[in-house]
Amino acid sequence: MAYDRLGEDTGAEGVKLPYHQQVLKLGSEEELTLFGYCRASCKTFAFYLVTLITLGIPFLIVYWKPEWGVYMKRRRCSLMEADTLIIKDMDGQIYVSSVNSETVEAGFPSKYVISSHLTNGASNGVHNGASDSTHLTQPRHRIIRYFIFQHIKYIWIPGKLHFERLYGCDSNTLISSLLNDFRGYTVQEQMLRQQLYGRNAISVEVKSYFYLLVTEVLNPFYIFQIASIALWSFDNYILYATCIFLVSCLSVAVSLYETRKQSQSLHDMVEASNTNTATVLRSTAEKTTVEVEVNTTDLVPGDVVHSSLSYLATFHETGGVAAARVVSCPGARHCNAAASPVGGPLPITSI
Repeated sequence: MAYDRLGEDTGAEGVKLPYHQQVLKLGSEEELTLFGYCRASCKTFAFYLVTLITLGIPFLIVYWKPEWGVYMKRRRCSLMEADTLIIKDMDGQIYVSSVNSETVEAGFPSKYVISSHLTNGASNGVHNGASDSTHLTQPRHRIIRYFIFQHIKYIWIPGKLHFERLYGCDSNTLISSLLNDFRGYTVQEQMLRQQLYGRNAISVEVKSYFYLLVTEVLNPFYIFQIASIALWSFDNYILYATCIFLVSCLSVAVSLYETRKQSQSLHDMVEASNTNTATVLRSTAEKTTVEVEVNTTDLVPGDVVHSSLSYLATFHETGGVAAARVVSCPGARHCNAAASPVGGPLPITSI
């Protein structure tokens, strides 16, 4: 993906895209179009002022249509400056995702790192009017930018000025590399890769009853019910309005109970699976490898896992799923590769 000197994406077909737009996986079923937006103080102030005057109606609208909130409170900007993205898929569905920034330490893969100075509370790669001596005395800040869409992480590539999907060892990795190059990470390397890929765990948050109540009441159906109750009450149909109120309360209570029960059950099941351990190879300062037992939530792509069946497995899946790919079977002529994510087996191509 090429950019001209103004930062405009020329696209895969040579067609120029606006500076605030990017297309991922052009022409595929996973095609996504990204639009960058950042905070606009004047628009935000006007939005909240109108919300106050109209007793919260605009807030209710943007709750139902989050992309409208982006249009009302933010302005278009380059993807490099964006803190919010509007994402449009192949089917025309529109989603909103926040761009996250995270500070990283030295040793983090430089491909993803934005190295900048912090001047007047703003982190960027230009001087912003600061003197050369200021930039010599101030420490450099190393950050990464990314967003998560449908449980997939997309990370900003400073050298190319666009976002790319983050892959593990399951993409562009040769079998020979798996057999010859993967000999275990050091503790520091493991920590850096965990910061890049995230913990190998499925997180299921159990929402509070108050949060569930608010989200349920703000459902368009119940807003309609509230309007109906008010209308019938104004016409002195108190009995009918009371019946609607009682039925709605019962419906909300049952819905809250079932939702909370299901999320708690799923949370407990996932937490039980997160207590498993695995034996992995770790490199030491003396350039030797030792076997260390770690929790499976600490596995990262590229970890070499030693099993009780005397074979090595290279952990390769991303997205918080416990899975391993067999890459070597000492003493055997053939070896089947299989991924076993949480929830059931998923066979893959044999090696």
